[in-house]
Amino acid sequence: MNIEKKTEFLRVYKKDGGNTIYNDDAWKKEFPDKLYRYRPLRDNAENEFHALENDKVWAAVADKFPDEFRHTYKIKGIGNDVDKLVIEKVVSAFIEHKGDVDKAIEVAFDGKNSDLYKENMEVIKYAKIILSNIPKNREVLRSKTIKKDVEKLLLNGKETKITGKMGELIRKDMALTCFTDISNCSHLWEKFGGTHNGFCALYDFDKMIKNGNYVLPIHYTDDTQELEYDELFKICFYKITEFCEESEWRMLNKNDGKEGKLVDIVTPDEIICGSKVDVANEAKLRQICEKKGIKFSKES
Repeated sequence: MNIEKKTEFLRVYKKDGGNTIYNDDAWKKEFPDKLYRYRPLRDNAENEFHALENDKVWAAVADKFPDEFRHTYKIKGIGNDVDKLVIEKVVSAFIEHKGDVDKAIEVAFDGKNSDLYKENMEVIKYAKIILSNIPKNREVLRSKTIKKDVEKLLLNGKETKITGKMGELIRKDMALTCFTDISNCSHLWEKFGGTHNGFCALYDFDKMIKNGNYVLPIHYTDDTQELEYDELFKICFYKITEFCEESEWRMLNKNDGKEGKLVDIVTPDEIICGSKVDVANEAKLRQICEKKGIKFSKES
């Protein structure tokens, strides 16, 4: 899938959460037949075996990912003529009322029937979107930087890196599982497959979609990205071109745990054992495959 198609994919996905795009015959031609998940087998071996046996994969909290989301983003939506005092009032009310967005808007604009409310409908629209995407836990609302960070997002028109506290808050709400569309790649075995001591699970793309395991392609670019307030999830699907050889896809889940969670996935079609995997781990992988009817092979 080329860069233009990946950009269009994210735009279409945003509209309906994948309900249309995965069933479109034209788009289906763009999708890979298989996705591959390279995994190490070290201290985590028992966890990996447990996940395989129960058709699960680990979805890690997005702010723990090593690529650091080092993009620069331009947030679109309200415009540069927004009254800074209005935004400050909204954010203060949001914090005071413990993350209750509707209450914050009502208080900040003197009720829904006030002239202030009617004169700032565009501001209110986008303020609701961005505030609704911020986790409402106590840690967030007590943060010393939350007021400044939210105001920075609402008062758009400037290029900014969605990093630091605000980037952390947005990404903590998301849990991701990584795949690639590249098979039997020495570089990926080295980086993600425990230097050939792990395994690679092959998943049928169509089966994943039918199971509700929606995956999105990573867009590799060094250009500034312009995002609307209601599409901040996209920050998890852009990486700088330094990582383009990974040809990555990511499965997005809502995060409700501290570090991530196990999520359901289809049974893999095949397990490829790394060329340097130890005898005990290879025997365990063979046992799982035999029990679940999964094809077993070894890295060539």
